[in-house]
Amino acid sequence: MWSRYVSSKAFRWSLAAVAIAILSGMSGCISVRGSLETEETTVVQQTEPGNPFIGKVRHVVLYAYKPGTPAEVIAAQEEQGRAMANEITQIEDVEHGTILGSGGRAQGYTHGLIFTYANEADLQAYVAHPAHQQFVQTALPNLSQMLVFDYIAEE
Repeated sequence: MWSRYVSSKAFRWSLAAVAIAILSGMSGCISVRGSLETEETTVVQQTEPGNPFIGKVRHVVLYAYKPGTPAEVIAAQEEQGRAMANEITQIEDVEHGTILGSGGRAQGYTHGLIFTYANEADLQAYVAHPAHQQFVQTALPNLSQMLVFDYIAEE
């Protein structure tokens, strides 16, 4: 789903649907459900307001590929990342995207990942998982920089 979804018409329609929901006065946590194949999008208002990530552990990774890294290598690593995310059961949610615009404020980072875990033990299980270790060993030689930041969502 990752970058394919971010660059799709369905994603743009999802953003538009969320903007309309917010402007029309919907409150609480808003989620968007859609289909990449049909480009249908539905805005669903949660019954309880608030952030669904409160108390969850968030694992943020910012990175940039070395100049000249072939598109095929980047695509293969994204596919390996999707497979890893599906294999490691401790991952509750994952988001992936590339920088918007020229990225002047991004300090050279071009890609981002956000993983969500129920607790710190799940994060540690992910870090130690063989699929994650293999992914890191494959990705690091192609990266010019990487930043990892973990936190517990408070509000």
